[in-house]
Amino acid sequence: MTLPYIGVTVDPSETVITVYSDIDDIDQNYPDSLMNKLYPGSFGTGIMKFGIPRSSTVEISGTKMRKMLCNGDKAGFLPMLPPLPSDVAEEVFNTLSTSAIRSCPRSDWSSVSEGLIRNLVRFML
Repeated sequence: MTLPYIGVTVDPSETVITVYSDIDDIDQNYPDSLMNKLYPGSFGTGIMKFGIPRSSTVEISGTKMRKMLCNGDKAGFLPMLPPLPSDVAEEVFNTLSTSAIRSCPRSDWSSVSEGLIRNLVRFML
């Protein structure tokens, strides 16, 4: 099976993926019909949904998390993750920020990132 959006091919019998979302949004954003279409034969076994009440976690939104990824805000992003070993949290940030930056609008780039890019271009010239 090839996972949508990331294009990674996995053996469904050896893969478990859990989609976490707000308990009020999980069925709206990830309806069973969509999950069955995206993950035929795997939804409900290797692909699971899990709704989490916002009151049981830190108060954060996916939009804010994506903005942190786009801006390279590791210091803001890491504390918003579930409790993970620090090396795993770093890997999550590095993986997601690499993926997110491809779809970040230019208006969301942080001034630090913009400055680094300009310096790199000047150095190369």
